[in-house]
Amino acid sequence: MNTQTMTVPALAHPLPSPWQAMGGVLRRDLRLALRRKAEWLGAVFFFVLVAALFPLAIGPEPNTLRLIGPGVLWVAALLASMLSLGRLFDADHQDGSLEQLALSAAHAAVGDGIDLAATLTSTARVPQDLVVDYVVHHVRANGGTSAKVFKGWKLTLAPGETRPLAKRHSLRPVTTRTLYPGTHRVELLVNGCVVAAAAFELRA
Repeated sequence: MNTQTMTVPALAHPLPSPWQAMGGVLRRDLRLALRRKAEWLGAVFFFVLVAALFPLAIGPEPNTLRLIGPGVLWVAALLASMLSLGRLFDADHQDGSLEQLALSAAHAAVGDGIDLAATLTSTARVPQDLVVDYVVHHVRANGGTSAKVFKGWKLTLAPGETRPLAKRHSLRPVTTRTLYPGTHRVELLVNGCVVAAAAFELRA
């Protein structure tokens, strides 16, 4: 079973609006960029170097530079931005922000089961009481989906604590629900909020 890490931030009420959340992410990324000056200074130096050397390569003719100058600057900016692409999400990967719910297999058959596994890490400064459930969006006969919430875990995470979670979900048909083949989406809920999602293909 592959267990991946998922960071659970400190829970706050009321929840921020989408615009507030976007602003918070932007401020966070700017602060991280200012701490790693070598990365963005290197991109700026590369841009200036390309812009300065290009006229030396094609000549100082004003009309020619005026014609191709804007395109050269855009290409130089694009190439400069690509220098840091390899490290763009490196910090998010290291702290687990990009990790989501792990499934034991991408495919399953009716009558079998799937293993759900995740690791919650609290970044709060105070203990958090968490109710962790999961939602399975079952495929219906008409091609739509129907969501069903399943009980998971109740726990208290201490500040900085990491807690692994694992559960096997049965895919056996029951009298109140018929299972149809197709892509089933699974969402992990922490105190009613979706914090991770994945999908698996159910075969007949």
